[in-house]
Amino acid sequence: MTGIDAKGAAGTKRPLLGAILRLLTTLARPLIRCGVGFQEFSELAAAAYVKAATEDYGIRKRPANISRVAAVTGISRKAVKKIRSSLKEEPLLVEASPIAPTRLVSLWLSDPDYCEVRGVPLELPFDSDAGPSFSRLARLAGGDLSPSTLRRELMRAGCVGETNDGRLRLEKHFFSRPDLDERLANGLELGTRKHVETVDFNTRPASQDSLRYERFHYVFLPDTHADGQKLTKLMNTYLEQTGVSVAAFLDALSQSTAPNGDRPSTDHPPGSRATAARKSTESERPMLGVGIYLYVDSALQNVDQPRC
Repeated sequence: MTGIDAKGAAGTKRPLLGAILRLLTTLARPLIRCGVGFQEFSELAAAAYVKAATEDYGIRKRPANISRVAAVTGISRKAVKKIRSSLKEEPLLVEASPIAPTRLVSLWLSDPDYCEVRGVPLELPFDSDAGPSFSRLARLAGGDLSPSTLRRELMRAGCVGETNDGRLRLEKHFFSRPDLDERLANGLELGTRKHVETVDFNTRPASQDSLRYERFHYVFLPDTHADGQKLTKLMNTYLEQTGVSVAAFLDALSQSTAPNGDRPSTDHPPGSRATAARKSTESERPMLGVGIYLYVDSALQNVDQPRC
């Protein structure tokens, strides 16, 4: 077992490790849906550890040296050096290969054996004794995954369809929808990350005399699914109205402090173009904000709606 094994984890860390596992399980669901594989995630996680330790554990506000970063993160000095070099060249560089379905789609669109001169993907038999086939393409992209497994996953995602004569054709040029990727990225940026920053601030020893507001209010719902859904809709409507009031208050604050009335709009749902525009200037101007979201227990979610 890994460090998650109860015998290997210090008793005081068990609640924290359990909370991290539940958080990462929740996060893994949309990441898998958007085609982000574990290797990509693990590369980013290592880079995040190195970046955080470099910024926070230096002496006299200077970046921490490689040895100290290695000591506090558990990452080898050699790997720390490589990661820091990569971060200087390209902050989002991920060396890990994308997941097999993404590789297969990319090969289908670029390998001359599987597409026409202009990049039009060929229709492929599942298997053949000679010439291009889906099975051969799958073996190029899939590693230890069988062609049948890849066909099933690509058909489930709507990437691959079947012709009347049983050949396979590429229906979409991507494994996950780019619009969902963008919405998830904005939600993580303006929702999850901002909340975690507040949690980080409130758990620092030096912040205990100036804690930021952070509450989670809840109520136990009726046992019947219909009543629970009704109350959920009422709460969602209430929060939408609350959001308008908060946005108006922030607008008033901004108008009273911004020079010449130069103030950004404050009410952008994650995934909107305005949100993306606001993100692009985030590094230039400090932000004061409030996050509002509705939590609904999984027991009340539509059981007929697949998560993937």
